[in-house]
Amino acid sequence: MTAWIDGRPADFAEAVATAANLLREGRLPLVTGPFGDVATTRAALDVSILCRGVADHGDSAAAYEAISAFRDAGAFMGTPVEVRRRADLLVLVGADAVEAAPALLEFLVSRAPDLGAAATRGRRILWIGAPERLPDLRDTPVEAVPCDAARLGEGLGAIRAALAGRRSGVGPMAEDAPARLAAQMGAAAFGCVVFSGGSLSSLDIETLEGLVSDLNAATRFTSLPVLSDGCAWGAALLALSRTGFPLRTSFGPGHGDHDPILFEGARLLESGEADVALFVSARPQDEEPAWSGSLPVIALSRGAKAWARPPRVAFAPRDGAGGAVYDPLFGSFRPADVQGNAPSGGVSAAAILGAIAGRLRAEEGA
Repeated sequence: MTAWIDGRPADFAEAVATAANLLREGRLPLVTGPFGDVATTRAALDVSILCRGVADHGDSAAAYEAISAFRDAGAFMGTPVEVRRRADLLVLVGADAVEAAPALLEFLVSRAPDLGAAATRGRRILWIGAPERLPDLRDTPVEAVPCDAARLGEGLGAIRAALAGRRSGVGPMAEDAPARLAAQMGAAAFGCVVFSGGSLSSLDIETLEGLVSDLNAATRFTSLPVLSDGCAWGAALLALSRTGFPLRTSFGPGHGDHDPILFEGARLLESGEADVALFVSARPQDEEPAWSGSLPVIALSRGAKAWARPPRVAFAPRDGAGGAVYDPLFGSFRPADVQGNAPSGGVSAAAILGAIAGRLRAEEGA
């Protein structure tokens, strides 16, 4: 185990005590970084609670439009395996619907549906706002539906109106498209809307999920958000189960206080409201944060010793996440080593965070 204080090698216990003191004395500590596995995320949340700080994943911006929509309006969500086996209709929204996970679409059509009513119907794809060049999907027919990329939410709203028997004005699709698409979706045995959770706005995603909800009144439909960063999405799910809130939550009042704007980590750093940061990285190689020299930093990162602006306290956790991580293609958490990310020897980031949390607990009870 290697630790440093102000750039000099230090005893692990001394480094833990110094880190705990910095967090305890901070006015508004921020716990952030690209952490990813379940144990590390839970330990990071424990530290956030104990030091009455703010928890926000370093890459949460990539997933936060979807997080906001699901938090405010709810969602029907499937998993890729379930969709592959049940869905006779896939509705892709936007040219970049699967851009963040290129292997996903190939996986979804790699076998015919074999469960439920869809097993005898085959599968087809409706692609709203499709790219100019469609991928080769073997024997799965694809219907491209032209739609202005900047008005996808408006198009989804028109389909929703048509499904309810209501009229809509001139929109981003052909005049007959909303009614035709609504009829095709309503006739599906099991359908799934696949979309990019990082490029659609939260309002567009709310409209999409409203359409899925309406379809479920007469048939079975779900949705599958495609996200560029599974770590941030997994961290949000774990934070929800641990605290009742997704990321961007403050524990300053002694309880969880969620505000996606007020407690955005990047904003707290830029404004100077955060006066100490705990940076936790699950990546074997990561870049020094641009903000590292603006406040005292406690870094759990194998590359922290080489930073141009050395952190106040640094730890070098072992390589690899270990434990379980969120896998977008699986649609849930799975062992990290299945993805070729088996940990090396040494102390894990979760264990280091656990030691800091233990020190904070001891000082709180003293």
